[in-house]
Amino acid sequence: TNFNLIVHPLPVYATTDTVDLKQCDDDTDGFSDFNLTEANILISADHTNETFIYYPTLADAQADTNPIANPIAFTNRTTPTDIVWARAITVNGCYRIAQINLIVSTTGIPATFARTFNTCDDFLPTDGVTGANDDTDGVSAFNFSSVDADVRALFPVTQQLTITYYRNNADALAELNAITDIANYRNIGYPGSQSIYIRVDSNLDNGCLGFGPYITLNVDPVPVANPVGDYALCETLDDGDGTNGIIQTFDLESQTATILGTQNPANYTVTYHASAAEALSGANSLASPYTNTTRDRQTIYVRVTGSSAGCFTNHTSFDIVVDPLPVANFVADLEICDDNSDGSARNGFSQSIDLESQTAGILGTQDPTQFTVTYHRNLTEAQAGTNPQLSPFSNTTPNRQTIYVRVYNSVTQCANGISNFDVVVNPEPIFDTVSNLSVCDDDADGDDANGFVQDIDLNSQIPDILGPTQDPDDFNVTFHESQAEATSGMNPFANPFSNTIAGQQTIYVRIQNKATGCVNDDANFEVIVNPLPDFQVTTPQIVCNNGPSITISVENPGDIYDYVWTDPD
Repeated sequence: TNFNLIVHPLPVYATTDTVDLKQCDDDTDGFSDFNLTEANILISADHTNETFIYYPTLADAQADTNPIANPIAFTNRTTPTDIVWARAITVNGCYRIAQINLIVSTTGIPATFARTFNTCDDFLPTDGVTGANDDTDGVSAFNFSSVDADVRALFPVTQQLTITYYRNNADALAELNAITDIANYRNIGYPGSQSIYIRVDSNLDNGCLGFGPYITLNVDPVPVANPVGDYALCETLDDGDGTNGIIQTFDLESQTATILGTQNPANYTVTYHASAAEALSGANSLASPYTNTTRDRQTIYVRVTGSSAGCFTNHTSFDIVVDPLPVANFVADLEICDDNSDGSARNGFSQSIDLESQTAGILGTQDPTQFTVTYHRNLTEAQAGTNPQLSPFSNTTPNRQTIYVRVYNSVTQCANGISNFDVVVNPEPIFDTVSNLSVCDDDADGDDANGFVQDIDLNSQIPDILGPTQDPDDFNVTFHESQAEATSGMNPFANPFSNTIAGQQTIYVRIQNKATGCVNDDANFEVIVNPLPDFQVTTPQIVCNNGPSITISVENPGDIYDYVWTDPD
């Protein structure tokens, strides 16, 4: 038999068994993270077909113990240099050991070098391609390509440099995931603000000339323009140009706090515009206070601009409106009669004036559920809406007092305090004390003397009732059977009057002023029907000139009579 003896080759060093890795210091302490796999190409000519394991000491490399767990982020243990060892292993398991010198280079970019880019949150989805539109995700597009020239200007023009940009410190140290398009970069994964790491490497000796987070990207949020309701003012009675006060002055800036909401007003500017196009361009902002230019509703367009990147929104508008004043119709004076509640029927005061009886006339066709009428003692209080008077009202000025009216619209909150009317307290008619009216039973009913009379002249009492100061032509005086009928004016007695109660009957008097309608029903008197004398004379009787007297017998001996003899012929 026979067999072959095969000797597999060892890995071939690319140049030597000792290589250098230079890394940028990410601060100034001389320590940095190394990607040890970058030494592979320097160690072996066939590195793509070989396996590399890294060790902290030569003994470990020789014994294949304690391999470095994370070779792409190994921090040097001593500064500014350190040494680790690598095994280059072929597919057949043959290996060579190489020494890797770790050298930390300090940055070559001045610490004062900084570039900041501000842009507005855009309207693209979070991933920049698909998804829902969102302008509040803190992600936007940046072009920071101008930094490249600024960095190169820091070094001599003879330098051959590779400048790369990274999203974070780890990627920059490991030289992984470099940003490929610095002219159109989106800060996905770093909303709001992100630091971009610059790494400057020499093409000649792999020396690191610069490293650090020298670029700051800030995404300013698009301002929020919170919705705001209509801005309404009430018209005035007259603005001097014949338009009844429909031109008003509006404090547009009074809307700013509502529009900004919780946003810091120091960071934003709110401007107001007459059109949507001007709000979009920021042109021709309206001065505040602002005078409206149309009779009707006018739309004001809002632009909110950020103070840093100039981000703006113009998604809000509101209307300025001049609401009409309520109509306060003028009504006739409110005339009432003195109710004698103050103890005097002549001094012109009342405690029961029903002001509310004027409300319907003041409002006219206006809806009483929307409009409120209040009554006031003077014009100042009516216009201010203070000290409304209760109804029933007690006047404080005798006979005539002016009441001022305020009409308030609960929807528009506009008020009109221009109307007024007078409360006139007319006096009650007065009466003098009236004597009882006595009459004799005239036996007109054919029933002898029974205390009833059919032709009692009540009107004969009127002059005494009215007295000397009241003209009978100005008053109606009626007579009634009861106080209730005298108060109501019902069932006045006819004249002449026939009493309904024998002997003595109370007559209740109602006096009404024809002009004012005021009534006095407090007077009364008695109608007294006196009986006829009742006597008898025995007949015939002969009387001599010198003979005895004739005796007359009377029913009531206590009555006193006068006698008159008459000749029936």
